[in-house]
Amino acid sequence: MTRKWYDKPIFNYDERHDMLSVFYSDRVHYYGDEEYEKAYPELYVLRDDDTEEIIGFTILDYSKYKPHLPELYPEQFKNLDELP
Repeated sequence: MTRKWYDKPIFNYDERHDMLSVFYSDRVHYYGDEEYEKAYPELYVLRDDDTEEIIGFTILDYSKYKPHLPELYPEQFKNLDELP
């Protein structure tokens, strides 16, 4: 199956729970990983099962992590203005 990449990221922000989901492609055959589990334990990177490409993020406690996203993932979070 070929992955479908979106023209623009899809953001879904749950204000009540301060959780942000970001998707760059369809959500088929992927897994979540805590790459920085000690420093950022509630930041999950979603990767393609086969290619390991980043297809999205799930970020709990988003307000706390938002300022750090451009340093951790500069390609995915170039512009904080487009984030909720």
